Amino acid sequence: INSVDVVLNGIDLARYRPLSSYELDGPMRIAHVGRFMDVKNQSVLIETASILAARGIPICVDFYGVGPDLERCKALAKQLHMEDCVTFHGLINDVPRALARSDVFAFPSKYEGVPMALLEAMACGLPIVASPVGGVPDILSDGVSGLLRDPNASSFADAIEALYASEDLRFTLGMHALERSKCYSSVEMARNYMRVYRKSC
Repeated sequence: INSVDVVLNGIDLARYRPLSSYELDGPMRIAHVGRFMDVKNQSVLIETASILAARGIPICVDFYGVGPDLERCKALAKQLHMEDCVTFHGLINDVPRALARSDVFAFPSKYEGVPMALLEAMACGLPIVASPVGGVPDILSDGVSGLLRDPNASSFADAIEALYASEDLRFTLGMHALERSKCYSSVEMARNYMRVYRKSC
């Protein structure tokens, strides 16, 4: 049996500033970065916001990205009267800065490979709620470096409520995610590619 070398995707960790505090100053800000399409499942986060609002939990959801499902998601936010809680920022050229303004990163995709947006959130030390699909469980350990939940509004609302209620939980998950992000540095990726190239020579 032939072995296969695996090189993990990497990002420039130096571009990302870890959170300096896990205290909440006003509503908890939840970020999502990704193209608006069915697989990314952004509508679940809008429904999640509606559930949390009904529970009296102050949150804001910031969406960054564009795509074919954007108008449908805007219509859903209006239908659920979530316009004051949900903001669609469109394309941005400074994801690290946007993530630095966030308290939580939510990622309810239906399927994924190794999502770069998730690695970026980890590099900021954000506590993460994500669906356990594709390569996500290889990146995050449930209850250790993130909360892995079924990609539906009820599951995500419960997880986000738990994060809202506990600064200790936000801190613990965020710190473990930050530590785990070191495995996905662009420097480490380049080093591993060089190792594979040398091995094949």
